[in-house]
Amino acid sequence: MPSSPIEGVELIEGFTPEPSRSLEHFQGGIPWDTRMRARLTASFGAPYDYSGITYPPVPMPPDIHAMARAVEEVVRHRITNCLINFYPEGTSSMGFHSDSYEHLEPGTTVSIISLGGPRTLRFRKKDQKAHLVDVRLDSGSLLVMQQHIQDTWLHALPPEPNAPPRMSLTFRCII
Repeated sequence: MPSSPIEGVELIEGFTPEPSRSLEHFQGGIPWDTRMRARLTASFGAPYDYSGITYPPVPMPPDIHAMARAVEEVVRHRITNCLINFYPEGTSSMGFHSDSYEHLEPGTTVSIISLGGPRTLRFRKKDQKAHLVDVRLDSGSLLVMQQHIQDTWLHALPPEPNAPPRMSLTFRCII
């Protein structure tokens, strides 16, 4: 896998063919959950608890299932859930957090396919708040985070007021 500025985080540019077509397709074809204040969400596959919201099991549509299989080829473990976050405008954001891996298969990854406008994913060391690392996520890219990253780093999607719509399809192996 290509390298990144953080050990245990890998970025693969151009992973998904035709990301603009996928973004347009998903925008109109997914029943969005509106319970989150700053973004729309949808979950497919195994049930998932996220930010105080419980998502029931929902079969992955064929196009999302195909993306999950492509991610599996890279990460070398099965994918059982895809959580999609849709940021309709540049002011839509997500604050600093670490992903829980309490319900993940041990040793698996959290992997994100980005669609739409490029955005910056900002990492911050938990024990050194001034230590920031920005990773630019272009449309069609795949970002893979090993589980240990969640122990030492936080990550956020800061607002970018003029940024176009963006989706992140986050793939996990939930047990």
